[in-house]
Amino acid sequence: MEAVPMIFYDSGAMIEWFVDNRVEATLEDYHLAASRLGRNRSPALLSGLWSTGLLARDAMLPALLDAWISSEYPGRSLPAEEWCEMFEEVGFTRDGEVARRPGEPVTLYRAAVPAHSHGMAWTDDPEVLRFFADTRGANAAFAQPHQTYRATVEPDWLLAHVTATYSMGREGEAQWVVHPEGLANLEQIAPAV
Repeated sequence: MEAVPMIFYDSGAMIEWFVDNRVEATLEDYHLAASRLGRNRSPALLSGLWSTGLLARDAMLPALLDAWISSEYPGRSLPAEEWCEMFEEVGFTRDGEVARRPGEPVTLYRAAVPAHSHGMAWTDDPEVLRFFADTRGANAAFAQPHQTYRATVEPDWLLAHVTATYSMGREGEAQWVVHPEGLANLEQIAPAV
């Protein structure tokens, strides 16, 4: 098999190469292609390979978590519906392994500008919440202050749980991936710290 080309630096051209060459992307192929595109373009690569059926079955879960974790703002990289479909296809996961969903609702927190309050990334870790609530921290690029939200999420709406130690070999934050439709009881609890 021909190696993934080095000449493409946009996800559309990279996906087109996989389609034209009828290459099923292994996890190694995905990682190589994603590294050439950059972390914020990896969700588009994942989406294209997934939707064309060219991502190897055993690569789906690790590639999905890699794209989610590595992208600076995964919710802006792909529509929530697309992320949800992919997470639902692999099933609930905990640190990269298919697992049982929690047996009870989980109370989670999110810091965001109001327009992004129903995003998919939530945490149960107070330190992670403080980091994202601090506008001098992760979200200094936003002009408006962040609010802090709480939601008690039913198990069926939980898509994945990624602990800080997992994060695909990178330092990361503890997070839960939540289907936005499961945020019916979203409550603002405090302004940004």
